[in-house]
Amino acid sequence: MNIDDLVQFQILKHRATASGIHTDLHEQFDIPDCRQLCAKVHLSVHARLESVTGLLDITKRQFIEAALIQALDAAEAAISKTDAFDRRELI
Repeated sequence: MNIDDLVQFQILKHRATASGIHTDLHEQFDIPDCRQLCAKVHLSVHARLESVTGLLDITKRQFIEAALIQALDAAEAAISKTDAFDRRELI
């Protein structure tokens, strides 16, 4: 690993920690203030998820939560740009 890669890795690791993303093993067993989210997905989507999370060495929960947060932020921003919905409906 060259110095640029090492620096970028450390920056990203720091950003993840600051964003509340933890990689501790205890997180996988008992996560306070969480709800179970279950959805059936196509086998090919599940296979891709397994592959990518394995390659990145992160849990599926971490990956899915980060993706959901990003999607929710984008949806809420799009909703806020219109007058189609009452803004009080967003949490």
